[in-house]
Amino acid sequence: MISVQDWAKWMNKGSASIPHLLLENYKKLHLSDTEMMLLIHIHSFVSEGISFPSIKQLEERMTCSQVELTRMLNRLRKERFLEIRSNLDENNRVVEHYSLEPLWEKLFRYLTINVEEVAAAKDRDVWPAEHHPDSSKDAEGRVFKRFEQEFGRPLSPMECETIATWLDEDQLDPQIILLALKEAVIANKRSLRYIDKILLEWQKNGLTTVDQVLNHIKGFRRHQASKSGQRGYNEAVDFPFYNWLER
Repeated sequence: MISVQDWAKWMNKGSASIPHLLLENYKKLHLSDTEMMLLIHIHSFVSEGISFPSIKQLEERMTCSQVELTRMLNRLRKERFLEIRSNLDENNRVVEHYSLEPLWEKLFRYLTINVEEVAAAKDRDVWPAEHHPDSSKDAEGRVFKRFEQEFGRPLSPMECETIATWLDEDQLDPQIILLALKEAVIANKRSLRYIDKILLEWQKNGLTTVDQVLNHIKGFRRHQASKSGQRGYNEAVDFPFYNWLER
């Protein structure tokens, strides 16, 4: 029989946070369900400190054979969803590890080129881009709920206080706060410090309405896409994240 102590130990292993935007869009990136599951397992292993899981370790978690896993890994590397990188450890030995950075870049490029589709997600109540007809209390409650969903955990008292300050003292539109959260998720930087920097940047630029913020985001991304000469999300070109902390 499983003891309470064993159960608590298992629960303390933590969890792997998967962005909602990835789950909503991986099909559009031409990833199969099995390939997505493989990437999730690799992400999970890396978050556990196993940066280069073996084929056997992956096979133990999935229903695929080693041959199938090898083929999928080769395709994911060939199609630039996954990379194997190397570095020197403390003993000056070369060690390899998986990197999902190419996956995040592909997702970012897709969302950038299809920013109108992301904004339209308001119809699914994912990223509201305009005011809802409900009460301000309901809108504020949705902000806290959305933050917990994207952070993958309950908010701390300090985090709740920060969000409450944005809403009550700064009088920020809840939809603008959600748009700032979306920018942080796209950049894979889930921190209130990063989101606060985004909000301050928008305030500094005099952006006080949802439409102004959306136009600002679209204008910047179109400028970057034009600057990079990019015509499609799957082209092998550099497309930098809009890092608000470096502005």
